[in-house]
Amino acid sequence: MLIGFLTTVGVAFLVPDHAVSNAFLQGSVFLAFAFLNPDFELYLFFLLPIRIKWLALLTWISYGVMAVTGDVSTRLVILASICNFVLFFAADIGYKIRGARRRMAYQAQLIATASEKEFYHCCLVCGITDQTHPQMDFRYCSKCEGACGYCMDHLHDHTHVSKTEVPS
Repeated sequence: MLIGFLTTVGVAFLVPDHAVSNAFLQGSVFLAFAFLNPDFELYLFFLLPIRIKWLALLTWISYGVMAVTGDVSTRLVILASICNFVLFFAADIGYKIRGARRRMAYQAQLIATASEKEFYHCCLVCGITDQTHPQMDFRYCSKCEGACGYCMDHLHDHTHVSKTEVPS
């Protein structure tokens, strides 16, 4: 708060002929709370639950609109409050960006390996797999020795194999 107050006073000295308020400083405190607790819910009219991250998004949009349409003093005060926010949360924002990049790269790697994944089930009689026929059910024969999988078409009419005959 002290840094935000000092930057607002500095802006007041830079533009002495314009009125400068602390409304944007209070907005930076609200944005800090919203950054730390994005899933906090407020009840609008004690009825509609709204997450605070959406109110913070509206605050950022209103800051952008006021920065574009406002005069010099408004722009400087908005810049002072944004600097107050960025001073304390720049490292956390950087960590979130890097974490998001890492998470996206990991998910892309999972998608790439999932498409190259080999089959999990294979029928020993006809050779179809769960990749070639995803709708087919596969079962393992309890009378065959080893892990002998069969599709539902060949489960009941196959010749049982012993341990020495199990194909690899």
